Amino acid sequence: MDRKILMTVAICGIASACGAREAELRAERATAERDSLVSEVLASAALINQINVELADLPDTTIALGMTTESELAAAAGENELALARIRSAIEALGEREAEIQQARERIESLSANSSRLSRQISEYESTINELQAAAERREQQYTTIIAQQRDMIAQLTVGLDTARAEVERLGMENVILSDSIGELETETTMVYYAAGTENELKEKGIVVSEGSKFLIFGSKTLQPSRDLDPTDFVAIDKHTVFEIPLPREDRDYRILTRHSPAHLLANASPDGNIREAVVINSPDEFWAPSRFLILVQR
Repeated sequence: MDRKILMTVAICGIASACGAREAELRAERATAERDSLVSEVLASAALINQINVELADLPDTTIALGMTTESELAAAAGENELALARIRSAIEALGEREAEIQQARERIESLSANSSRLSRQISEYESTINELQAAAERREQQYTTIIAQQRDMIAQLTVGLDTARAEVERLGMENVILSDSIGELETETTMVYYAAGTENELKEKGIVVSEGSKFLIFGSKTLQPSRDLDPTDFVAIDKHTVFEIPLPREDRDYRILTRHSPAHLLANASPDGNIREAVVINSPDEFWAPSRFLILVQR
């Protein structure tokens, strides 16, 4: 009888020891699980704080609307797009942290009641994540709106710039045409013509004609410039660059048939108006004032 009692006591002692060991192991596992959860929660908290700081450092989007030039708007829009990318990355990271915090809550619920403080901390982090997500989404909407406005302004400035460039090109073309017209007008204004030769040579070209009537010894005919002078029958020169006109024969005298005054020539004109060797003009504007056509007839 004593042996049975001793065996029963021994078995109970072993069972009690086994139960105590199992309880101790469960407690160690729970402690290790809590430590792991604390580490994960602290890591999530650090990341949440970092995201909060990054969001707080983002620039104010309203400043960009003060830009007026295309380059300023483009630069501001580029910076805002970078900020928008940071915001979206933060929202994605917050979503990941939210999932991790939810997993942590589920694991905490499987632990003992001693984990209530950690559970409260998890709830606080969940609340913080929700607030940051809402703030980040509001900033995302702000940046999306301002970027769209900036792109519209850039497009309007580009259209205005293209219109201005087209207008400048049009005005440039008009200036070229005007300059060409002015040049042609100046050339036409300064272009004069001369012809020198014998009476017969000039008549053959239709440059001079004999006018008047003569019968026997009565009346007379005089040599006159033709009423319809053709510039192609003359030599064209610029009166502001050519001041000396060579004569066909240097050994013969020539007289001016047109109304140009010898007074505006140099001393190579004789008192009776005869010219030899060359017509040297002293005052071109005054000399060419009566006519653009100068006719010299060989004597």
